[in-house]
Amino acid sequence: MELTRLNTGQFKELASSKHGFKKGCLSLLVIFLCSCGENVKQTDTPINNPSMNGIEEPIEKEQVLETESEVTSLSIELLPKAIFHVDDSMIIKVHSQKAGYLFVWDIGNGGEISPLYPNQHVKHKPIKAKKTVTIPENSLAGYGLTVGEPIGQSKVVALLVDESKVQLVQPKQLETIAKPNAQTAWQQLLQQLNDKLGQEGWETATQDYEIKY
Repeated sequence: MELTRLNTGQFKELASSKHGFKKGCLSLLVIFLCSCGENVKQTDTPINNPSMNGIEEPIEKEQVLETESEVTSLSIELLPKAIFHVDDSMIIKVHSQKAGYLFVWDIGNGGEISPLYPNQHVKHKPIKAKKTVTIPENSLAGYGLTVGEPIGQSKVVALLVDESKVQLVQPKQLETIAKPNAQTAWQQLLQQLNDKLGQEGWETATQDYEIKY
């Protein structure tokens, strides 16, 4: 992935589409459901429902905890798709529910780690909670993201760090990791982040994509 200098207006905004019900569809649905309800026959057979008999089924705590552990405040979206060809342009959107300092890297199929945010065009500053960072922000940003070789599976990585630990992140040291592929380089990067930052005060997210000729 390369940062490419652009002329003003070279990037165009992506069009969005909205989907909704047509007028009349909802009323037809209500009529259909009401007619179905009139045709349901009454039965004297008792329903075996523990909650109706005053007995509540126990909630498995392990299942609830497992669901909560999967919730993350950081996510990545790649536009316009997850499969790119060489020389295509890419737009990255990083959504964060928490405030902090954001770092974004690209890890190529050859294991090379390239900084995407912050960069020479964007100064590093804290982001607010429920913020979406777009890379590049718009056509006035002065640069674009151009997909290049090597072809194969690549990865975008986002790191959100609390203000108390942002000084512990040394991007130049992390970007010198040399591994044979994107996945191995990511595992090494994650290990170094664990060693430097400890167990709390930071969070990561990744998004895979593929490069073709």
